[in-house]
Amino acid sequence: KLAEYYRTARPTMATFVSNHDIFAGQRLWDQVAGNEAQYKLAAAGYLLQPGTPYIYYGEEVGQAGVPGLAGDMPLRAPMSWTAGAGGFSTSARPFRPLAPNLASHNAQQQAADPNSILAFYKAMLKLRNTLPSLARGSFEHSFADGLVLGYQRHWRDAQGDERTLVL
Repeated sequence: KLAEYYRTARPTMATFVSNHDIFAGQRLWDQVAGNEAQYKLAAAGYLLQPGTPYIYYGEEVGQAGVPGLAGDMPLRAPMSWTAGAGGFSTSARPFRPLAPNLASHNAQQQAADPNSILAFYKAMLKLRNTLPSLARGSFEHSFADGLVLGYQRHWRDAQGDERTLVL
């Protein structure tokens, strides 16, 4: 169904894997139960498809939701800037509980790790911003075969013709 959907979907749609409302699902970290390979695959999936990708704060570092809170609150913990309890402030106390994976998945730690989720997001965004076919191109020749989804993104303008194969 996914291979067929984007053939006719509006190229200006918003794409995301999570947001601040629980009806859209848990934070991506919780959706994949902390599996970083699946996390990166999901990120690549929506960052390379048509539309305008939206990255919910903390998603770029693998921030988990806070268990045991009602409603949307598990999704709305303070941003995991550092491993410390104060985030970017050294004197303030956080107004909400912090993400349970704060020690390992925070912006400071992820920025220092070339294999981190943050590094992966940066690489995918650089790829998208470098290739017009990924940034603005059409969605063509999609297929699904078992666990493999494939498609081409195509862009043509006065400067040339570009195709990118995504598997």
